[in-house]
Amino acid sequence: MSTWGLSQKARRCGITVHPPGGYNDLDLPPQLSLAMQAVIAGREALDRLRTIVQVAGYDSIPAAADGFYGSRRTTLAHRIRAIMHRAGFRIIDRDTCPLAPTPRGRDFLREAQHLLRIAAAAEPGRPDPP
Repeated sequence: MSTWGLSQKARRCGITVHPPGGYNDLDLPPQLSLAMQAVIAGREALDRLRTIVQVAGYDSIPAAADGFYGSRRTTLAHRIRAIMHRAGFRIIDRDTCPLAPTPRGRDFLREAQHLLRIAAAAEPGRPDPP
């Protein structure tokens, strides 16, 4: 998704978007990676980004599920697989303890964190992302 497309989604959600250099500009990267475009396409894009960013650092998927939901580990495992399928590569190495991003996953997570910070700045009252 292009910067223009993301700006359009922001406007539809009632988030004010100012022209570049204007007050409170969204500060979007000039071009989102193809993996990011695929992951944020459709509904619940920010929820997908929050999920994948928060998983790294937990000892396992079940531990992350307990931290997120108080259980429902299969729900989280399916969600993570779906996010990585959309991205087209493994973002999180599930064979490590604690869970860690793959080399490509690190770049993806940095981009996701940047987008989450932009979204948090545009939504007063929402906590800052990790």
